[in-house]
Amino acid sequence: MEGVLSAISGAVGLVGSEAVLILAACGLFLGAPFKVPGVRWRLAALAALGLAWYLLPAGTEAATSYAGAFKSDAGSTFFRSISVMVGLFMLLVSWGRFDERIQAEQLASVLLIIAGLGLTAAANDLIVLFLALELVSIPTYVLLYLPEKGNKADAPRRAEAAMKYFMLSVFSAAMFLYGASFLYGSVGSTNLEVIRAALREGADRSGTAVLLVALITLVAGLSFRLTAAPFHFYAPDVYEGAPPLTVTLLSVAAKLAGVAALDQLVLNGVLLSGLSAPPYVTKAAGLFWVLAVASMLVGNVLGLWQNNLRRLLAYSGIAHAGYMVIGLGAGGAADAAITGPSALFFYVPIYTLMTFGLFAAITLLDSPERRVETVDDLAGLGKSHPVVAFLMAVFLFSLIGLPPTAGFFAKLNIFMAAWDSEQSLYRVLALVMAVLAAVGAWYYLRIIAVMYLRDAVKPLTVRLPLLGLLVLWICALSLLWFFLRPSALWRESVDASRQGPPPAVGRQR
Repeated sequence: MEGVLSAISGAVGLVGSEAVLILAACGLFLGAPFKVPGVRWRLAALAALGLAWYLLPAGTEAATSYAGAFKSDAGSTFFRSISVMVGLFMLLVSWGRFDERIQAEQLASVLLIIAGLGLTAAANDLIVLFLALELVSIPTYVLLYLPEKGNKADAPRRAEAAMKYFMLSVFSAAMFLYGASFLYGSVGSTNLEVIRAALREGADRSGTAVLLVALITLVAGLSFRLTAAPFHFYAPDVYEGAPPLTVTLLSVAAKLAGVAALDQLVLNGVLLSGLSAPPYVTKAAGLFWVLAVASMLVGNVLGLWQNNLRRLLAYSGIAHAGYMVIGLGAGGAADAAITGPSALFFYVPIYTLMTFGLFAAITLLDSPERRVETVDDLAGLGKSHPVVAFLMAVFLFSLIGLPPTAGFFAKLNIFMAAWDSEQSLYRVLALVMAVLAAVGAWYYLRIIAVMYLRDAVKPLTVRLPLLGLLVLWICALSLLWFFLRPSALWRESVDASRQGPPPAVGRQR
């Protein structure tokens, strides 16, 4: 009994932030049937997120829990901080926009998604990692189906979006479990540290073919969350049919979960440590090369034909998934100035800021009286809402990768990591990235042109809430600041990407 209590206390000590969010979500679910003013639920969720932020590990010293289920290091803290930030942004943008009758359930689902993101980054076991990913997926099904205030007429589209996401998410989970079974069968343990040590000690590499199958199936399962082609089919339909607030969260949360899980399994050495022989390293890099080219091609080319805003941004997300995959495969020497992992870690918070900000702006402009669904609906925004148009232009310029926004350095780092990669094919990939990014710039510039160069037939008259505007300003100013002073974020990204395996504390199975 004493050992069990020690294991529980050790685990809670490392993931106290996520434990607070889960407990708060349970409280919201239990209190939902009672008639409580909606502002109290919002304040409770805000308090939970604030406490979760406070409980995040302050240092970067690596450690694992007693039973080895969770770990804390610079990389996990990096992702967990971004996750809580997304939760705070989501709460402020959704303030007063959720349906009062089901607000508690919706807020609880948001808290569970944020907790799942944090646990994905902190997981040190295949089973815990799978459960954390499902803790992200299951509340998302709920949010996709539940209506927002004043939008009950969209029930058929919401149901279709929820069903498509559910079906493909189940397929993704099955692929992940199939790959995890190969990994478990190779070593006989689900603990990632045990797997990593066993693979590094294996001299004969007799099971490398099995590990290669594990790599392919695990990456395939997680590519669904990245919306990387050819696992992107759900994204345009789900983004178009789901409630706007849910899409705002889904646009960044799914990618955060995918990158955090791939960091655990690929960048952090679990799989690639067992694929260190040159032929297999080349095959692994080739897998990411194909995913990157397919995603950039599908996202940037098909995005040109889209007029629906959310479908267009779904294809934008597919293209950016391709840029992230380049960071996964580019690799690089430990003493290199720009490596694939460090470029990817720098890219993730920048992508989160610009994508969440853009989706949030579109969501805040949307109302039951005047829907904002197509690019043409933004016509004249530069005159009717000049501040919002300026902020959206900052986000769009950052998505293109133009100065003076941080998106410029984010894409440049990915390009340089590919150009300097030890894999010769990645120099070609860097050129492909440059060409396709230029192609994709067209649909971002088209949105800016519509906002400033066209007059609206029916101008938008919605009054944006102050809390929502605050989030937009924070995202936009952060993008401008990280362009002027990128060094601090870059150091954090490098430290997080180079974090070695944590020392074992206590027993591991």
